Amino acid sequence: MDKPVLSVSHLSFSYGNGPVLSDVSLRVHRREICGLLGPNGSGKSTLFKCCLRFLDTYSGEIQVTDTPVRRMGVRDLAQSIAYVPQEHKPVFQFRVLDMVIMGRNPHVQGLLGYSAEDKRIALQSLEKLGIRDLAAMTMKELSGGQKQLVLIARALTQNAPLMILDEPTSSLDYSNQIKIWEMLEDIAKSGQTIIACTHDPNHVLWFCNRTIVLHEGRVIAEGSPKTVLTSDLLSHVYKRECIVGSYETTSLVIPRFLYS
Repeated sequence: MDKPVLSVSHLSFSYGNGPVLSDVSLRVHRREICGLLGPNGSGKSTLFKCCLRFLDTYSGEIQVTDTPVRRMGVRDLAQSIAYVPQEHKPVFQFRVLDMVIMGRNPHVQGLLGYSAEDKRIALQSLEKLGIRDLAAMTMKELSGGQKQLVLIARALTQNAPLMILDEPTSSLDYSNQIKIWEMLEDIAKSGQTIIACTHDPNHVLWFCNRTIVLHEGRVIAEGSPKTVLTSDLLSHVYKRECIVGSYETTSLVIPRFLYS
């Protein structure tokens, strides 16, 4: 197997009132969609913040494409990791194309601003996600699903080998959730590596080829979703009885309390 795009080794972090992450190690490889699963407070967002150097007082090591992130400057880090937050509220109401072309900031040389090539890449990202027709609209005119697609287009325009997404579909309706996960599948097939946290184990089962389960700040399981996401494990993690079954050819997680 190729060298991992993201490598986390013995990562621990504490905010001061107790450990949030304890001896976390994981690997994510090229073209993988890795679903990071775990209940609130399990350390998912803290793990992402350490990878992005929003938090820098951790112990252990985080590498992207064999380079420790602590050795990266801001520009190098932005060329290596694209980040899609759970929610984004821009101070100014940019046009969609202006928002997406900002993904080229780590690649802009000198004081000349964006080049014709930067604009071409931004438009290509919009085209790939099927939203080029939104280019001239402002962000305030868009639906929640459209805004999330714009943020993913900006991350795609960044052309980083690793894309990190923090609950990319948490506030979206079912149709837009599926649309965005399908888009992520296509992005991974084109060569990028994706790690995304979600609260829905079905998204991991349906769209991810690898999963990592965090519980109380530790990795308690990792591997193929259909192997890892068992009824026993999910019932333990979420403290609710869950059944992993199948409908025709599709695996499905059903919380027991929904029908009991």
